[in-house]
Amino acid sequence: MIRKNIRLAVILQDGKRHTKIVRAPAGRQFTDPAVDAVLDNEAQLIEKFFPGREFRLVPLDKGFNFVEIAKEAEAS
Repeated sequence: MIRKNIRLAVILQDGKRHTKIVRAPAGRQFTDPAVDAVLDNEAQLIEKFFPGREFRLVPLDKGFNFVEIAKEAEAS
């Protein structure tokens, strides 16, 4: 899927939400490999700022959410 921008949200267990929109340069669009590269970069940033926490990637129609997984849910 080709996109003009990628909407990202990091949703923490305590309900805090950090959002970001990554826009393609003028006259260009993101291809699937470029979207994967943006998601990999975002995952590295999440690991840097929230070490020791686990997140699940939830794709949406117009973006992606990284949702923190509860510690109780990890054990299941």
